[in-house]
Parts: sequence; C-alpha cells; structure tokens
Amino acid sequence: MTAAEGALIDPTFEVLIRATEQPPYPVLPKLSAIEVSEGDRTFESLVISQENNPFETLLTCRDDGSFRRTDMGNYGDIAPVIGATASDPAIELAGGFLRGFSNQDARVDFRTWKRHISEEEPATTVWVLVGGPTAVIFPDRIPVPPGVVRRWFMERGLRCNIGGAPALIRQLIDVPEFPKQEATAFAVARVGSCPEVEWLAALRIVLSLAVGTWLEPAFQYRANGDGGLTWLRADTINTFTNRPPTPAIGTIHAGAMRVFGDQLERLLDRCKSLLADAVRIDVAMQYLLSSHNGTEAEIRDMCSAIDAIAESRLLEASHQRFISKKRLPIVRKAIDDFLKGLLPREESGFRKRVGDILGLAVTDSSSEKQRQLWKATGITINKAERDALQHRHAMSHPGFIAFDYDDNAQWQLIFRQSGLLRTLANRMLLSILGFAGNAQEYFGTQETAVVPVVLNSNGRIGRVEPKRA
Repeated sequence: MTAAEGALIDPTFEVLIRATEQPPYPVLPKLSAIEVSEGDRTFESLVISQENNPFETLLTCRDDGSFRRTDMGNYGDIAPVIGATASDPAIELAGGFLRGFSNQDARVDFRTWKRHISEEEPATTVWVLVGGPTAVIFPDRIPVPPGVVRRWFMERGLRCNIGGAPALIRQLIDVPEFPKQEATAFAVARVGSCPEVEWLAALRIVLSLAVGTWLEPAFQYRANGDGGLTWLRADTINTFTNRPPTPAIGTIHAGAMRVFGDQLERLLDRCKSLLADAVRIDVAMQYLLSSHNGTEAEIRDMCSAIDAIAESRLLEASHQRFISKKRLPIVRKAIDDFLKGLLPREESGFRKRVGDILGLAVTDSSSEKQRQLWKATGITINKAERDALQHRHAMSHPGFIAFDYDDNAQWQLIFRQSGLLRTLANRMLLSILGFAGNAQEYFGTQETAVVPVVLNSNGRIGRVEPKRA
C-alpha cells in the first residue's frame, strides 16, 4: 500500500492499528533492590538475579531471615501472597510465590508486574491474550498505515466496540517469546482508557468461548497517540497444551465472526454483569475448555460446565426455599419423631436416610434447575441429548460410565454423546451472554440455533415463585 492510500485510513482506525502493529513483549527492567510485603509485614531485600519470560518472573533475593519468617517460609508454598515494589524504575510486583532457598538467598516467583511510565492520557488500551492453537478468519481488512513495516500480523482483523468506544481485535502471527505452533495470540485494542482489569475478565471469557481455547492475559498496556507506552502490565502464563480447539461459533467463517463482532459489546456487558453477581461463568469456561484424557472425562467436564450455571445465582431457583430456615428444624424433628414411633429398629437406617435427605429438599433439585435453564435459553432437549445428560450422575457417582469397552458401537455412542453435550454447553453459554445466531455443531446432526436469554426484572432467569404470606 502506498502512503497516499494509507492516508485514507479512518483516523480512529489508524490509532488502533498502530497501537497493535508490533508491540514488543515487555521485559522487566533490571532491579537492584525491592521492598517486600506480606500481609502487614514489609522488609527490604537486594535482588541478586532475575529471570523474566512469559512463563515466569523469578527473582533471587538476598535473605537475612525475613523471607524464612514469612508464612510461606514457615509452612511452604501456600498462596501467591507476596508483593514487592521497586523505586528505580517504578515497578510493582504481585502474586508472589516463595519457591525456595539457596544458601542466603530466597527465590520468589511473581505472577504479575506493572510499570507506570507517565501521566499522559492514553489514546488506546491494549490487551494481549494467549492460548493454545485455534483457527480464526477475521472479516475486516487491516490496511498498512504510512511508515509501518508489517512483520507479525495477519492482514485481517475484527472491528467492533468495547465499552462504548471503537475497538480492534487482531491475531498475532509471530511473537518470538511464545512457543511456535502451540500458541495463538490476540491483541485487543480499545480507544481511550478504561478499567482494564474489569474488561479483561469479560474479554477473556467471551473470546475464549468463541475461539475454543482458554486464553490467558500475557500483557496489557496503554499507549499515547504516537504509540509510546504510558503504562504496562505483564502476567505469567501457564504452559500450553496441544489441545484441539473447540470453538462455540464457526470461527473459520468470516461471516460468523462478523456476526460475533457486531454483538461483542453486548456480550461483554452481560459477562461483566454476571461476574459482578457472582455467577461463575469463568468456572464453567474452565470445565468447557479443559484438556481431556478420554471421552468419559470430556462428558464429565461438559456436565460440570452446565452445572456451574444451573446451580448458580443466575437462576431464580437458587434464591428460593420451600421452607424457611426457622421452620426446617421443627419439621425435621416432627418427621423424625413420627418415623421413630413407626419403624422397627432394623429399619432405623431408613429413618436416618430421610433425615439426611431433608436438607436437600429445601430447594429445587438439580434436574429441575437444569430444566429451567434449558427453558430460559430456548433449548429443547431431545431424547439423544437427554440420554447424554443422564451421564452426569454416573460421572459423579461412581465416576465412570458402565459400557462394554470392547464394543466399538458403544464407543461411538459415547463419543457422539460427548459432542451433543459440548454443543449444548456452548449454546447455553452463548445464550446467557446474550448472543443471537448459530453455535458450532459437534459430532452429529443437532439444533445449533442460539436464542439470547431474556432476563427477569431482577436480572435472573427461571420461574418466579409468588411471595408467601
């Protein structure tokens, strides 16, 4: 593209392009000393050496006994509770694990480091998310601005809106710090500044669901109009598994990605609301996109992904009790006294079992909650899907599906059922996020239409019980 052609790029689009064109992987500046914090305790330590890459930020620090006196020093690697700051340059480190000791040194592995560079108002906020292999064809052509020599990126992206501002999503092609062939990286840029952590959680969930691989935040930054950084944050990421992607939509079709992009802002807003209401859609996503060692394990995780929503605060049923906490002990005792007078000693086990079950009877059953979830999401469960859902109990108790492992026909049925459950889980998650369109189909002929959930006036779904007098 010539400079004249580049000059025709929309100015806002050009800012987004430049912000995502060739972002270098952030390198932790050389540190000489840090102030360490753990709870209310703080102490200073010299930094002997440091290692920094996408998978670890490891500092070896001189220990005068202060590290050994921390909870981790006393009890082991219990939690990422160590923080640290450096003044020259201004660096903040968080989520530190104490990895061990060597002579007079302590090794601390931090999950996150941040650097505040200037007070200048940013022109863009950018997130870089990384996951396992996937395949995406974006619908929008990305022109080359004047003076840019493109090296890393595909020529296509996804123009959209995030939080009321223009945004652009692009796929990174070659980031030397990431493993070759195992990683997929996306740069997401939004005009202006915003609460980057708040949006990051929603971006991670919605994009992971769409592309079918669990994306992790690698780094984030804010840039001025010239592309200069004003703030950045780097997070360590887990080692990638070579898991086949399982996208919820047809990501290899540009038209499907255009439909997704047109709705992305609404999906992100809904996702933020769900997370704010403690609906653990992130937990459902981890089950949905986990690595599976066998078809039975995949069925278990698909059922768990569905349960994470069916048992969540999103459903009216999770807020409703059939009997008050005050009345339950009175009724329990009355039933127990009745059975005690009715049953002989040899049947006392039945009496005890009834008492155990009464605690579960105060709310709707799991199967009823699922029924309400399918109704709210407009999903009709046919016989094949119902049979697949029945494996939920088997995978919980006793933890396996009883079938003839030497019968290929039964293996094919189990394999098909895992696909039915994945399609169901994808449709359900897309629906509660407010997506309208079609889901990707897995392993057989199945309904793929996604109807966005209509929330009740209180932001929940499901049957509303009348208030008791």
